Amino acid sequence: MPSFGRMLLGSGGWMTLFALFYMLPFLLCAHGLVLVLTWARARRVGCDAMGAVTGAFYLVYVVSFFVLCLAMPDASDASATPSVLGRAGLSASVSDGIAFAALVLSAVCLAGCLVAAVTGLVLAVRHGSHTTAPGRLPPRDARG
Repeated sequence: MPSFGRMLLGSGGWMTLFALFYMLPFLLCAHGLVLVLTWARARRVGCDAMGAVTGAFYLVYVVSFFVLCLAMPDASDASATPSVLGRAGLSASVSDGIAFAALVLSAVCLAGCLVAAVTGLVLAVRHGSHTTAPGRLPPRDARG
């Protein structure tokens, strides 16, 4: 988890512990749901890949979540701890703005990823399993 990276870079505090205990269960459930839905869709369609829309949302989510972890300031018992970007010389207000934008973008992309995964599975079930990946034979029923 990127929180451990924050601690290694000297920017750990109470928000790191908050992320571990409150965000981690939610993120594990959300990622598990995306994994199960993607697996069910891929199995139904007959390919081993994630859908393009789900993959695009997931890629932007991962990058924006990583940027969020770098830009988010933290606090400890002694004082406020600047973000990793703040330690690199970026001002606190710019770092806060980047953290907020990354938080909104990662939340929107995770929700979009879940919607795209559900939609992909629904479309695969609705249209049947006649669509196959290149190099694979269609199911026995579709061959005639």
